[in-house]
Amino acid sequence: MHLSEKTNDIVRVVAYFLLWMCRVMILPAQTDSVVYLDQVEIFGEPVDKYLAGTTIQTIKPGPTGALNQLSEQSAIYFKEYGNGQLATITLRGTSASHTNVLWNGLPVNSPTLGQTDFTVWPMFLVDQLAVQKGSGSSTFGSGAIGGSIILDNSVIQPDSLITLYSAFGSFGQWDFGASTQLYIGKLKSETRLYKGTIRNDFPYELRGVKVRQKHASVERLGLSQRINLTTKHHFLFSEIAYVENDRQIQPTISSASRDVLRTENLRFLISDEVFSANFTQFLSLGYAWDQTVFNETSVTASHQLIGNYAIETQVGKSIIGRLGVTAQDAWANAENYTETEKQKQLHLFSSWNFNLFSRVLLSLNLREAIHEDQTVFVPSIGGEWVPIKNFNELKVRGQASKGYRVPTFNDLFWNPGCNPELSPELSMNYEAGIDWASHSFSLSVTGFTSRVDEWIQWVPTEGVWSPQNIRNVEISGLESTLSKSFPIASWKVAVQTNYEYTRSRDLSAEKHTQLPYVPKHSFFMQLGVTGNKRTSITGRWNYTSQRFTTLSNTSQGRIDDFGLFDLIFRKSFTIDHISLTAQLATHNLLDMTYENVINTAMPGRNYRIELTINY
Repeated sequence: MHLSEKTNDIVRVVAYFLLWMCRVMILPAQTDSVVYLDQVEIFGEPVDKYLAGTTIQTIKPGPTGALNQLSEQSAIYFKEYGNGQLATITLRGTSASHTNVLWNGLPVNSPTLGQTDFTVWPMFLVDQLAVQKGSGSSTFGSGAIGGSIILDNSVIQPDSLITLYSAFGSFGQWDFGASTQLYIGKLKSETRLYKGTIRNDFPYELRGVKVRQKHASVERLGLSQRINLTTKHHFLFSEIAYVENDRQIQPTISSASRDVLRTENLRFLISDEVFSANFTQFLSLGYAWDQTVFNETSVTASHQLIGNYAIETQVGKSIIGRLGVTAQDAWANAENYTETEKQKQLHLFSSWNFNLFSRVLLSLNLREAIHEDQTVFVPSIGGEWVPIKNFNELKVRGQASKGYRVPTFNDLFWNPGCNPELSPELSMNYEAGIDWASHSFSLSVTGFTSRVDEWIQWVPTEGVWSPQNIRNVEISGLESTLSKSFPIASWKVAVQTNYEYTRSRDLSAEKHTQLPYVPKHSFFMQLGVTGNKRTSITGRWNYTSQRFTTLSNTSQGRIDDFGLFDLIFRKSFTIDHISLTAQLATHNLLDMTYENVINTAMPGRNYRIELTINY
């Protein structure tokens, strides 16, 4: 299996460009018009600006792996159909289509499936990543019932002129990444290239016999180009990114299937922030193209064109507000569609922050979503309160919100079985929590509950599977995070834990059973020891409780719980103006045999060596 010739040509062109950039920036004769600025901290607009009362977790992306590596830094559960295979997310007991994924503010869930495969997009192409848990439909639009994943590359952080990354691991794993930054006056540019492959021929036990996984190799490619231009009254940003994932679909342990899947994703965004004395204008235009080719014959392609305009202003000293409109045009082709199907959406939104008495912060978000001939109004209100004067370390928060999700293209147009009379899914969501944070200690506890009505489910109807609004789901749970750091001699020790309890019950089922593939308990713990900021040893343990594969919750459809332990050793060096970081990681150190999806093998103990060079 190989990436297409077109893709290899793109790789060669970008590689030549990176080599040329290295030559330009290293040779002294070429540096008089190219200036690399000293490192400074620049922060874009905060993720939580209009999200008072919600739970937001910021995660620092690493150069390795894809977006599903979130599970290695939190208790977030991913349903993975094998190592490096399809991975879908579960946030607060909802399904994969109830998590909105935003790329630089552009919603990029597939309009045909309504979800994202988190193994497709490489972490190497991501700068900032945040997880907003709970309904965010009033802020982010359709699909944000369980939460939102926010990917933001809009600010090019002054970093290394050149970054080279390479990794080698078990089962034929190899990754390569390269990036270069260019500064000419107020113009900043960054180019990134990523390519990776894995044979995935790991051993596993089948009926007491050791066998090797076959037909599960994966190849990935990622390219991105970003540009920032800052003037007195404008901040102009653009990014174009392309990723390709070419994989053999891993068969179940009892199957000998030989299916293959190639996915291609193209994202483009251009935005402009216009500053004046009284207000700021935001204008953006984005385009997303997704294509999947199954077994080299069945092609599904979708397009999304999204325009956004908003005005933000300060009202007095304590109120800030934003008013805006978003227009979205989507169209898709598939073998099972009778023609090119189209959908249009229009969103009118308003967001407000009220800073009251210096100890109370309130957020109000209102959104009117017009989808074809249907209209949904989704408000939310949240707040934060510092109960003890002059003690900002302690904070109480809460939010109440309405969420929604419109039917997907497949729900409405897949032939046979489509149902054009479907209604949007609706939810009511509530959460409350308490935070306590100091310079070396933080504790956060959140309780949440929600009710999702008109949940769309595909059921057999007159011999054909068809989507219907039949399921009502009640969700409740508890989340907690704890972190603590302290010195021991010349070493710094840091402990982080994250626990999630989720009860997601189908009220339409006779016994109100747990939804399939929603674990009741998830736990993450990390212990890191750092010496002289150059050497670190980190241990991670990630536990997932049992899951059921059917609504009946019978033992025959049960997947056992599992806990994975990883150990990472990292060492940094500096040679002249070049910094090097070497890392050795052992994953599944205890060599646990486990399944994430029933009858699908996962690798045992495996190793990975990484080297990052910054100039």
